[in-house]
Amino acid sequence: MRVDRGEKMKNTKWLNTYKISDISGIPYTTARRILLKHATLFDRKKKGRSRLYKVDQMPLLQEINQLYKDGYRRD
Repeated sequence: MRVDRGEKMKNTKWLNTYKISDISGIPYTTARRILLKHATLFDRKKKGRSRLYKVDQMPLLQEINQLYKDGYRRD
């Protein structure tokens, strides 16, 4: 059975930056900075004035955060 992409998008859980920060343990300002600087890597949508991000992309956010902690820079 093939799942329509539109249907799959509806079933995906979307979180705002505050919730992502709470769940991942990454400080809010750090999570926000990463999500904005690397916006092309994350699926996002706007709801009102908020940006919502897919919950299943949290491992990518944590990996980028770890790279910054290890001394990598975005040049």
